[in-house]
Amino acid sequence: MIRIKSDGKIAQLAKHLSDPAWMKEYIDRNMVQLSRHVAGIMRSKVRKHRYTGALEEGIKGFYNPIRLQAVIESTAMRGSHDAGLLLEYGTRPIR
Repeated sequence: MIRIKSDGKIAQLAKHLSDPAWMKEYIDRNMVQLSRHVAGIMRSKVRKHRYTGALEEGIKGFYNPIRLQAVIESTAMRGSHDAGLLLEYGTRPIR
């Protein structure tokens, strides 16, 4: 049998970890930073395909705290087509 004696710090830590109030604040703070960081990485990846710079400048990262969701998206368009999808998938053969 193992016995652990504590001055109450372990119980306080367990109570703190089981309290969801601190988690929301922690998640919100870190997801904002993560979405900005990932958007920066995406910008650097499309930089080598730079034509006008619109695609690179159109990559935005934001965090939706209600849904607990980080979104990184491209807002650049080529006519009526998404510039990010054109880069990723290309176009059909031109006749």
